[in-house]
Amino acid sequence: MTVKELELAQKDLQQRMLDRAKSLGYNPDDIEPIYDGIGDFDAYSSAEVKVMWVLKEAYDDFDELGIPKGGGWEVYEQWGDSTKLKEVTSVRSWQPIMYVLRALSEDKNWDDIAWIRDEREKYVEALRSCAYININKMPAKKQSGDLTDAFNTWSDIINAQICAYAPDVIIFGNTMHYFGNQCYMINSSDCDGVKGITDVKISTIGDKPTLLINAYHPNQKAITRQEYVDTLLFSIRSNIEKLK
Repeated sequence: MTVKELELAQKDLQQRMLDRAKSLGYNPDDIEPIYDGIGDFDAYSSAEVKVMWVLKEAYDDFDELGIPKGGGWEVYEQWGDSTKLKEVTSVRSWQPIMYVLRALSEDKNWDDIAWIRDEREKYVEALRSCAYININKMPAKKQSGDLTDAFNTWSDIINAQICAYAPDVIIFGNTMHYFGNQCYMINSSDCDGVKGITDVKISTIGDKPTLLINAYHPNQKAITRQEYVDTLLFSIRSNIEKLK
């Protein structure tokens, strides 16, 4: 897709999210989807390797009973605000994503790149180059539970996002298990990964081959951040030629 086509597709997808929320009985005066997708169409379109991250859900505000409310904004809304650099680069879930994206674009590994705190602007630029989607599109609680119902509610829109954004690589942050019954997952083939850390598959989505990487959530604490970043870089680079 061209940049303009991506913009129009995302606008349509966001409208579909809002329409779905209304059909589920949500009152947009109280609660609305937290919209996700591409934060910078030019950066995503020009990326040598187009990466999509699939995470769980986001939260906003809560009423007096602790029930989620709010929404109506975009996940990547602050990524283009120069006054929010420190705030954006301090989000623990986004930091590993930024390291992976920047190292990938510059053909480097963990040991070769600067700390985020030293080059915040460059890391936010890297973050803006990806597609970022959540399974649950509505404001949620601060701790995620099982998202099977949310996936069933939003799966058609999630798959429409995947098709519209046509990523080369999809990184599932502890979310791949929700996609097990999708045809592209059923018809996938195993690729080189890192045992116990990344499970890598290749499949055809639409008319293009796509790498599917099952990884820990970026806010994980099971392995070091360096190991998380470098194993994802290895998993992408070891299989990227299979996309050609």
